[in-house]
Amino acid sequence: MDWVEENPAYRLGLESWAMSSGTFVWGICNSTFRDDPDLGRDWLATFGPMVQVYEPSMPSWSNAWNVAYCNAQGGMYDVTGDPIYHENHLWLTNYLLAKDSDGDGGIPASAAGSTDADASWTSAYLAKMGCDRYCGFDIDAGVMLIRNPADHTGINFGEPVDVEIIIGNWGLTDAEDVMIVAEGAFQDTMIIDILAGTYLRLDMGQWTPSVLGIDSVTVTAILEGDENDFNDTEVSRFMVRNPADHIAAGGNSVSAMPKSFDLAVYPNPFNNAARIRYSLQNEANVCVRIFDIEGREVISQVQGMTGPGEHIMEWNPQDLASGVYFVRISAGQEVRMQKIIYLK
Repeated sequence: MDWVEENPAYRLGLESWAMSSGTFVWGICNSTFRDDPDLGRDWLATFGPMVQVYEPSMPSWSNAWNVAYCNAQGGMYDVTGDPIYHENHLWLTNYLLAKDSDGDGGIPASAAGSTDADASWTSAYLAKMGCDRYCGFDIDAGVMLIRNPADHTGINFGEPVDVEIIIGNWGLTDAEDVMIVAEGAFQDTMIIDILAGTYLRLDMGQWTPSVLGIDSVTVTAILEGDENDFNDTEVSRFMVRNPADHIAAGGNSVSAMPKSFDLAVYPNPFNNAARIRYSLQNEANVCVRIFDIEGREVISQVQGMTGPGEHIMEWNPQDLASGVYFVRISAGQEVRMQKIIYLK
């Protein structure tokens, strides 16, 4: 504890090899703070908000780091009873479960890892200390992932896209007549049954993009008696581009959006202020805009010409309602967008 207190802002976001600071936080919550809850509540009142919630980078050991952060959020909830830590834990668990792209029960240590590189220890830590809080509802079906068109990717104008959704049943009972509703650029409705503790990959047919620019698909799972609305809705936002322009620039027919700058918002979910972090490789004219779930703009802030490197701004919603918001940052001709959840 003394070691952390010497430099908490750095050491509570520390990542080295396959471990992150979440491992320390989880450990102290389940040892020292379990024996002395008052000490734990006092310490976490000061340092809990500094614990990193999520590592957005894809390479290296990012899944392993996020499993530790997930377990740390659960440990802090056990000590403090603060619902924001519980919500963070649920969000990270859902995010990490979606990394099991081949359905074999394991995830790789890196978010960029292949399906044949699952790590037993990463998967075991997620199952034992992540899913324990996530899978306690009797009735709970939701959207695990919009697999295609995937979030933050580029797709070609006029070329058919196979729309694929992953739906999970985290409940203890089989779910019948689950209504799956897709809205936005692609619209469709399906009724499915799904066994307890399983997931389904749904092929919702083909959709042909007909409008250039940023577009989105929102998918909602509706089940009578569902006890957990946290995972009921998922949004994928993507760029519909002119294929001739993309190929002329040396790209493939379908590939990820260019990575000349990155965006991360944390903590997510948050209940006071969110930090919006973006990194530029080159100087660019930057504009930050935030929208609510209905698409209404709630803030627009022009940063102007901004130099390369990492930049951080803080957003405090103040009088806005709890709910889902979207942070949109443009840097020159490129755009990044991230969904965030505000909990009062």
